[in-house]
Amino acid sequence: MEAIILTKSTAPIIGWVADILGYVMDLYSKLRQIFGIVNIGWSIIIFYNNYKYNYVATYNKATKIFKNLCL
Repeated sequence: MEAIILTKSTAPIIGWVADILGYVMDLYSKLRQIFGIVNIGWSIIIFYNNYKYNYVATYNKATKIFKNLCL
């Protein structure tokens, strides 16, 4: 089994990807602290439900627009 580990590297692309992922994880951690969500499980459930709701709402809007365009 092979694994890929992204660490701070002198290789430009790997270093940039590691920096960006580090910033994203840091921001995610700070947001969890602001909202008082200590348990990572609750965090995953809340963000997944938010994503799912926004995806369904966007899909419904797009469907209505395309139905109106095709008629």
